[in-house]
Amino acid sequence: MSHGSIHVIVKSGSVSTTTDFKFLGTSHYPPELQAAEEVRQRHEAELTKIPHVAGVELDNDNQDGIKINVTVTDEDEIEDVRRQVPPKIEGYDTEVTQHVDHAYAL
Repeated sequence: MSHGSIHVIVKSGSVSTTTDFKFLGTSHYPPELQAAEEVRQRHEAELTKIPHVAGVELDNDNQDGIKINVTVTDEDEIEDVRRQVPPKIEGYDTEVTQHVDHAYAL
């Protein structure tokens, strides 16, 4: 289960209206993603103990199958973290990439 909030600003000329929406949601994964998510959860604590690791996510964006993506806070730390992360975890390939915050400005 996930929760969060969405902050919406609507501008019309010099007037703006702001509204905050709080949400709570669940997701139903297909079986192959559910299995990968369970592996990710089992190993997340040990992987995030590695210095400079920002998070552990699933990557299903390419045709190479599902990967466990370990993200780092600084691009300069990728190679050091890559040496500490096993190339496979319970059969899933791993990758180490830079964590990117998503922010939008008007």
